[in-house]
Amino acid sequence: MPLRLAFGCLAIIALLGARLFGDKRTVPHLDKLDIKYRRDAAGEIVAVELPKRSLEYHIEPLLAIPTITEIRAPDCVATFDALASLAKLPELTALHLDRLKDADQCVEHLLALKKLHTLSLAGSDLTNAGLNEICKAYPRLRALDVSDTQITNYGLLLISACRDLESVRALNVRDDLQPPGEQGSVGDVAGLPRLKRLVITGVEVRLEDLRLLACNCNLEELLLSFRGPSPALSYLHECNPSLGLGKYLLQGLDTRHSRQNDGVSEIRHCGYERMLAIPDDLVRNVEKLGVFQAKELGFLHRFPSLKELTLHGLVVDRTALARLNSPLKNAWF
Repeated sequence: MPLRLAFGCLAIIALLGARLFGDKRTVPHLDKLDIKYRRDAAGEIVAVELPKRSLEYHIEPLLAIPTITEIRAPDCVATFDALASLAKLPELTALHLDRLKDADQCVEHLLALKKLHTLSLAGSDLTNAGLNEICKAYPRLRALDVSDTQITNYGLLLISACRDLESVRALNVRDDLQPPGEQGSVGDVAGLPRLKRLVITGVEVRLEDLRLLACNCNLEELLLSFRGPSPALSYLHECNPSLGLGKYLLQGLDTRHSRQNDGVSEIRHCGYERMLAIPDDLVRNVEKLGVFQAKELGFLHRFPSLKELTLHGLVVDRTALARLNSPLKNAWF
């Protein structure tokens, strides 16, 4: 029994020594290569960020740290084989390769990273072909960023195959004309059952897309290229009042937003009909308003914070304006 106990103690000491030795050997190496790292509560290195234009020798020391779960490597120029070697990291779940060159070819070498649930190829030259391979290889992805790539609206249809996605970022999607059956839309992604964060620009948003988004009770963040309000916008706001739609969905209007991020503070050069379609909650903090082709002034009660009003194409009796008991300090006609 004492002999077994002695062997057990030696084994524990050897394990602790290996950890300490490995830590002392690896960390200075990371510092020397200008590799940033983050530890968890237990002191293990779990996330690293490589310097821009990192090469093979930046990746090699990472393979000796099996606790790594996240890697960021912007503008990486390491070989595809070096990137494929990351499959040796048993806990790697998040990989950010922003602005990667030859992304479609690189995707073929990343397919061995079976545990990935977060992938970013933002700013790369990824096309629909590479995106298709990603979606087939990683159907359980939870976060995907393909912003500023070469994907078209068809790519949104491909993304919809990853049913576990919680976050989708696709800024500046190319809204190219596709053959029938190959046209994707915001609605394809809006129907993902676990979707919480959706950022898509460059693609036209249709009424049916907004209706699908309104049915998604999980949404926490939303950014769309949307040109003016519609009845569906009111419905979407009523279903998801916490989205901050004043900031995100009114991009098609000439607006400004308050620094407190509590909605729109100024609307300029807005058509009368379009202005009426904006939900009341989204304009309660507007202080400056410019409207053209207004048909009457009864709409002013919707703007309790209004201080300055500019009307284009309307002649109005100032006494009628005074009867509105408006808090306006300045009015221009």
